[in-house]
Order: sequence, then C-alpha cells, then structure tokens
Amino acid sequence: NISRVVAANLGLLLGTPILSLLGALALATRMPARPVPGLPLNGAVLALHWVAFFAAIQASSVSVGLLGFSSFPLWTLLLERLAGERRGSPRDWAIAALVVAGLVLTVPRFDSEDASLRGLAWGVQSAMTFAWLAVRNRRFARSHPARSIALWQNAFAALCLVPVVRLWPGAAAWPGALYAAGRRP
Repeated sequence: NISRVVAANLGLLLGTPILSLLGALALATRMPARPVPGLPLNGAVLALHWVAFFAAIQASSVSVGLLGFSSFPLWTLLLERLAGERRGSPRDWAIAALVVAGLVLTVPRFDSEDASLRGLAWGVQSAMTFAWLAVRNRRFARSHPARSIALWQNAFAALCLVPVVRLWPGAAAWPGALYAAGRRP
C-alpha cells in the first residue's frame, strides 16, 4: 500500500531531526560546558580513524577494509603493553602472530600498485587509530561520563573533518559529510 510507504518516509523525514534535537537538548542539560582536556586530541584521532576506514574501502573493497580494521585487538594489545597497562599472556601474543599472518595472507602480491595492499594498509591504519582511541577513552572513562566523552570527541572529530571534506576529491562519495561542510554534491 502506497500510503504506508509515504507514512514511513514522512516519519523518517520528520522524526529523525525531531528526535535528534530532543536528544541533543537532553544531553546539553547534563553535559559540562567545556570539554575535558585531552578530548580535542581524541577527536583528531577519531577523525583519522574515519578517514582511514573510508579510504580503505575506497582503495579496495569493504571486505579488505574490514579485514584490516579487524586487526584492532592486536593494536590494542600493543598500545596497552607500551602504556604499561597490560603485559599480554603468551596466548595473547600467539593470537597476535596469527592476526599478522592472516593479514599477510590477505594480500595477493606486495606491490604498491595493488589495490588490496593499499586498502589493507588503510584498514590497518584505521585499526591502529581506533585502538589508540579506545585506550585513551578507557583512561577518560575512569573519571568522566561516557556521554560527555563521546559528545566532545565527536564534536572535535567533526571540526577536524571539515577541511578533509572540502579538499579530498573522494569526499564526493560522502554526501552527508558534504552537507555538514556546507557544500552540495
């Protein structure tokens, strides 16, 4: 029935902005007026993660980008080890070795022109930045509300992405980001 389709689309068209506004108002009444020091860096790291993830997909395919991103636990283990938060058991290191072997087996040939290698490299960078963000967020979450951390780091990430969207030729594939930056596709 066509009226159901129209009603569903109208509900999405009107309901999404209204719910977003109500959610923002609810958050604004409970959030600190100023961000926690360190969250601008988190926002920049989150923006790097997003750019790397979408670059991985554009360079190769969704599957290769996700395979690279799936190395995230390996990077978390390494960063926690570097920060002195976790030693890592022999089992953890064995699994890390298997992850690296799996990444190597994913690439058909090691040539800088190979789309799979470029996509995997971007995916691994996406995983590294996301692991860094997760380790940093864990520290912030000990003393600050998660909603506040998320709000401010996403706000800073959005600010960091405005020049990327304006300057990167591949940004045309992200129409929502173009609108956020004030440009029309």
